Amino acid sequence: MRMVSVEDKSEIVTRLDGRPAADRGANAGRGHTLAVTAVSPTQYRWTFAIAGAPYVRGINTLAVDRRSFTEVSWLVAKPAKKVTLVYDRQ
Repeated sequence: MRMVSVEDKSEIVTRLDGRPAADRGANAGRGHTLAVTAVSPTQYRWTFAIAGAPYVRGINTLAVDRRSFTEVSWLVAKPAKKVTLVYDRQ
């Protein structure tokens, strides 16, 4: 899986095996990592960490029609404040 953040100038390429992968974008070397674990064929859990400390966690789920996916994420320090985003295929 490839995750790119334009605003953070980040690019992380990872597998769905739960092992952290380092940022190799413009901010490489700052200790940013992403670990992704497949839950099912349509869902995965992820953890974004800074210097080895989990910072944000989330669960992404592909819609049944495969035209969108939903991300539910939260700051590790504030697990009760979840954010839900829906991404539609264009």
